[in-house]
Amino acid sequence: LSIVNSGEHSKKRVEGLSFPLHHSIQRAYDILEPIFKEIVIGQRGQGLFEEPEKWQQILSQMPYSDVAEKLEKNWRANPLTKGEEKWEEAKDMVQAKNDKENKIQRNKKNKAAKAECVNGSFWKY
Repeated sequence: LSIVNSGEHSKKRVEGLSFPLHHSIQRAYDILEPIFKEIVIGQRGQGLFEEPEKWQQILSQMPYSDVAEKLEKNWRANPLTKGEEKWEEAKDMVQAKNDKENKIQRNKKNKAAKAECVNGSFWKY
């Protein structure tokens, strides 16, 4: 988990959060997300995803620049998309990318473990 110190002139990307989330973090997320959506994302709140100037700052901090580029392209092509819909799309795309990255890492670890069994001490007496 990372805490990001970011201002409007910062371009630091958020890194360090791994999925699945620890159960206590997931529980806090489940409680706080509806409040976040209402107060921060929604039109009646701060409207974080309502204007390009606001959502571009968020996209610049995403851990996956390719996902951020796709989202920006989608949102520019569909300017009437509501902030809540943008939030859900961003969550889904980041989760899909994270799942793919985790699968790649697991495959690398499995291949390394298999190689160690074949080439390593497993076959030594």
